[in-house]
Amino acid sequence: MKVQKGHKTRLNFCPQCGAKLDGASAVDKKNIKPKPGDVSVYFYCGAYLCYNSQLYLQPLSPQGYADLDNETKKTLALIAGAAFKLSLAPTTFLNHLRNP
Repeated sequence: MKVQKGHKTRLNFCPQCGAKLDGASAVDKKNIKPKPGDVSVYFYCGAYLCYNSQLYLQPLSPQGYADLDNETKKTLALIAGAAFKLSLAPTTFLNHLRNP
């Protein structure tokens, strides 16, 4: 899994932790710019999110999660797991944000 260069998005706020979000990165080469229905993980808090029709982020519903294919579920879990590991070392995580 390789994270692609980020894409600027409209201003959003994480529904789980309230952080300001204004960009997205893809984990494949096909879908760099988000579109309605795309799923995401906010890397800082690990929230599972989904873009609505206006490209605002909302929590991924239990039914939305259930409807995902197994490969997408696995990818979300890998990203959320990496976010959790980094959250155990906040200084390292903050340094990564400053110096990607």
